[in-house]
Amino acid sequence: MLLWLNATYNDDTQLEFGVEGEFYNKLVQVVKVDGKHAQVVARQPFDREVQEKYEDIFFYVQDAPGNKVYQSVRFVIMDIDDNPPVFENTPYRVVSF
Repeated sequence: MLLWLNATYNDDTQLEFGVEGEFYNKLVQVVKVDGKHAQVVARQPFDREVQEKYEDIFFYVQDAPGNKVYQSVRFVIMDIDDNPPVFENTPYRVVSF
């Protein structure tokens, strides 16, 4: 899970959550938990070496008449060592004492 979307409304209207744009719909999925909460989960792993950050991701909450409220979010991908080591000048000889 990447983040929670939370919304409040004065009546019992069921709210819908989503993300704008075809690119971001392929990147993340918005999973509605109940009428006021949703989770944003990644559809695929993020890789900092491919893209370091994703800016201006617009999530929305929509009421029954179709009114939408947007919130912009930025994801900054942290670097983890997900690549195996590369050894140059192989083979190596290990000598134990």
